[in-house]
Amino acid sequence: MTATPHQPSPPRPRPPQDDIDLMKYFYLFLGNWHWFLLALMLSVAAALFINKYSPRVHRVSASLLIETPSGSPVGPMFGGADLMAGYGFNTGRFNLQNQVLIMKSTSLISKTIRALDFSVTYYSDELFGPRESLNNVPFIVLPDYSRPQPLGVMFTLEIAGDGSMKLGSRNTGSGVRMYSYFSEEMSPGPAEIRTGRTVKFGEEIVSDHYAFAIVPRNADGANPPPPAPGRWFFSFSSYADQTDTWSKRLSLKSVENEASMVSLEILSECPEKAKMFLDKHIEMYLQRTLDKKNQVATNTISFIDRQLSTIADSLDITEGTLQDFRRNREVVDLSFQSQQLFAQAKELDNQKAAMKMQDDYFRYLLSYLAENRDAGDIVAPSVMGISDPLLNNLVLELNRMADQKIAMGGSGASRNPYLTTLESQIRNAKARLEENARNLLNNTNLAMRDLNNRLNSLMTEIRKLPQTERELLGIERKFKLNDNIYTYLLQRRAEAQITKASNTPDNEIIDNAIIREAVKPRPARNLGLAAIAGLVAPALVLVLMSVLNNRVESEEDIKAIADIPVAGHIIHSAMPYQTVVLNDPKSRIAETFRNLRTRLQFFTREIKSPVILITSSVPEEGKSFTSVNLASVYSLAGKKTVLIGFDLRRPKIFGDFNLKRDAGISTYLIGQNTLDEIIQDSEYRDLSVIVAGPVPPNPAELAGSAKTRELFDELRRRFDYIIIDSAPLGAVSDSYSLAQLADITVILVRHNKTVRHILENTIADAKANGIKNMSLLLNDISRSKGVYGYSGRYRYGYGNGYGYYSDNGNGTATKRLRQKVT
Repeated sequence: MTATPHQPSPPRPRPPQDDIDLMKYFYLFLGNWHWFLLALMLSVAAALFINKYSPRVHRVSASLLIETPSGSPVGPMFGGADLMAGYGFNTGRFNLQNQVLIMKSTSLISKTIRALDFSVTYYSDELFGPRESLNNVPFIVLPDYSRPQPLGVMFTLEIAGDGSMKLGSRNTGSGVRMYSYFSEEMSPGPAEIRTGRTVKFGEEIVSDHYAFAIVPRNADGANPPPPAPGRWFFSFSSYADQTDTWSKRLSLKSVENEASMVSLEILSECPEKAKMFLDKHIEMYLQRTLDKKNQVATNTISFIDRQLSTIADSLDITEGTLQDFRRNREVVDLSFQSQQLFAQAKELDNQKAAMKMQDDYFRYLLSYLAENRDAGDIVAPSVMGISDPLLNNLVLELNRMADQKIAMGGSGASRNPYLTTLESQIRNAKARLEENARNLLNNTNLAMRDLNNRLNSLMTEIRKLPQTERELLGIERKFKLNDNIYTYLLQRRAEAQITKASNTPDNEIIDNAIIREAVKPRPARNLGLAAIAGLVAPALVLVLMSVLNNRVESEEDIKAIADIPVAGHIIHSAMPYQTVVLNDPKSRIAETFRNLRTRLQFFTREIKSPVILITSSVPEEGKSFTSVNLASVYSLAGKKTVLIGFDLRRPKIFGDFNLKRDAGISTYLIGQNTLDEIIQDSEYRDLSVIVAGPVPPNPAELAGSAKTRELFDELRRRFDYIIIDSAPLGAVSDSYSLAQLADITVILVRHNKTVRHILENTIADAKANGIKNMSLLLNDISRSKGVYGYSGRYRYGYGNGYGYYSDNGNGTATKRLRQKVT
């Protein structure tokens, strides 16, 4: 029977396995321990390098207590309950959120930047490039603000050991822009700015595109010592860029949910500069609240002054008229009846004057709301003696919300989503205030009409008096009225001035800016992560390589491919020769072949003179090596064994025993030689060899011929074991014919080389061709891999009757006589 060459089948998916073989990965990791050690050393070295050379990022923090609004911003003149509480709002939380937004506003941060003058940024020269610095830079750059300065240029100042300084520059962006610190406008600059000149401290350094001077930092005396040699950098930046930078760096958060304390934090590589910014920013914020309170008091005083100027003129006129009347008419005082009428008229006039002041205030308020879309500095109603609590609170809340809108508007609407809500609340508050003011104005007008009626009735009684007393009463009445109003306004003005002088910020600094611990790098954390990475990274790589590896690595891989028994395992041989069992019978490899011989007895125990075919799925999987040493272990056991080189396409084994190759299987099958002529002595007891002979043109036909069967029948009569070294079963069809004649077919699987799907296809095709009694042999297991316990060293002893070849260490072998064990 001649088998036809098979076509390779497509790769079949590997069957899923439910359980993870932990032992497999344990030996995988154990066999690659050196990679773990190398990765661990590299990762720890990287962590140490990062800990030493990476920039130190410090956390700079301060805390501020935000007071909830209570009472009026101008002190005792204002009163009333919190307006928003009356409308069901959480005023404390509302105010806290708004104050946080104000502190983050662009307008306030911009004022802080201008107060600090951060127009020049300094850098020190570090291993990985310039790093922002401040106090350790030994000089200060003083720009000439009357001239534009370049943005996008990094200047370099190198100080030599003799104190000389050289100024250099390089572009850091796509182009240079010229910036005016006065107008805050930018204009196109040159394509690049390059300079290289020697400079001195205090010298005015001027060119067409920059102008500044460099002075020593913290210099004491007229002739300070030269700074230490080194290299530093500096660059100019616009107010807008600095504002944007610090706005991103600054973070604010509430210390606790129920508290009104705010923590301000900045993470910075230059903590000294961040501390300066936080301290100044809090100072500007507190000054802003104080300025706002003073502005309200100032507006109140201005309003009263306008009223006083009007009343003062009337008071002077009435005072002069009264004096002239008394002098000309020689009237000193009124009669008793006139005094009573005067007292009644005075009381009614005072009431009318108070209502007139209220009427003026309501009209002022309505006019203000109509003319000013953004309120914020409305004079409080209590200034004019209006004690209506709702009106006071409406004015107070409208001033507060308008102030917050101005502050939050500086951040931009895109950054401040709450601004839209605040604008809606302002519109609603203005509508409520206008409605309330109109109602109060109407009520005041009604009250004034009632007073006028009462005054008209009183005037009827006054007209009955003598003409002189009647005229004097009218003059004194006007004078007293103006005098009382003037005195009242002076009192209110004094109260406003006292309030302005005693104003303090509503909020309180709890902790000034403090430079706290470095948040980057974290040495302990980095070392811990490095240790984990040094262990996990190689483990993941090895697991990934194992998962993606399409080659057979273990017996479990074989079992997952086919349900064919595994005859044994052969470890890797580093010897320069194939006859390992004969040359070194006490070696570990020899012991694995003895184990294989024992395992094969279970397959051949009832067969006399069994024929064992050694094949594989593809070439280079160790067929000849296995055949030679399997035949050797049988001969060592005293069994007459013949080794047949039936790989007619690629003959090999003749060289392992220094045999002639001119006569062999090919010449026997064509009738050129007899069996006795092709059987050669191996020079080892009980071991004969039949080589393949010359390569024939038709190896498949010869292997499938009837004479091949005759050959095996004759060999069974002469020998105890027949070992066949054949061609690859998965590559050519020769071995299919031989497998039909063999008692057991051993298919070699070379560790970490045999491809899974090729082996699976080979086994499937062998079964399809009717080949039975197959077994698999895992070959060439690397010692370093430690697969399933094969990394140990065998220490077995042997009887004195054995002789063997031993390696002398120089690649040569010494032949020793061996005797058959009895």
